[in-house]
Amino acid sequence: MRKWPLFLYREANGLLAVMHRVDPSSDDRDPLFEPVFWEYERIIFSESSDHVGELSDHPILRAAGRQSMTAALQDLNVRIGPPMGNRYESAREWSRNWFAGIGHNEMNPVRLEVFSRFWSNQYTAVQNALEAAVKLSRK
Repeated sequence: MRKWPLFLYREANGLLAVMHRVDPSSDDRDPLFEPVFWEYERIIFSESSDHVGELSDHPILRAAGRQSMTAALQDLNVRIGPPMGNRYESAREWSRNWFAGIGHNEMNPVRLEVFSRFWSNQYTAVQNALEAAVKLSRK
């Protein structure tokens, strides 16, 4: 399996967790994270950044990296959002689509479920770290 999609989704998952902490409609909104969000977004989406996927200085490659990150953010937001119908089937379907996107036809329901949980656990870990930062900042 290529590392690029995993790296991309790991970065997007972290950014999404921070985005949810600065979202004005979020119950967990905390202005403490606004500078973090803006800096993280600047690093990832900057015109001169070669951070995402170790892209070169070519503008077309940088634009492709930004588009990929935006697509990953949207995809993960669907994964994290409330599922329609059976949440386990929804999670497996999301995983199946993710693998299909990289050219792999994964059909094993256990692998699909574990993969889906992996991303949920990553998101939860970032949220927990952010919550711990809030508690420490208020001591």
